[in-house]
Amino acid sequence: MTSNYIRNLEFSVGNLVKKNENPVNIVNVRTREEMVHCWMTNLVRQIKKNLVIATAVATAATGAWYLLVNKPRKEAYAAFYANYDAEKDFQRMKALGVFQSQAMIEEKAAEGGDAEEEEE
Repeated sequence: MTSNYIRNLEFSVGNLVKKNENPVNIVNVRTREEMVHCWMTNLVRQIKKNLVIATAVATAATGAWYLLVNKPRKEAYAAFYANYDAEKDFQRMKALGVFQSQAMIEEKAAEGGDAEEEEE
């Protein structure tokens, strides 16, 4: 039984390996220079496409950032500083004790205002 199986296997493999009486003529043979030229042409085309896509995406992202982030921020600053009173804000922070040196200056002035004049 095993020999029969091996005989069939040899026959099948023999049919696959059987020499072809009519050799196939290879028509589509390219030289190395032609293959490199074809490869470079495709590479250049792909690079151009990628540059166009990258430029379009970068332009869209820049426009979106300007419209969605920068413009509202500039408008918010303009609205804030339209009615901003710096002196009023300074007095409020001074009253809260934010400026420690300011309290020391006032304290020194209250103790002896003439002492500063004598030092000069």
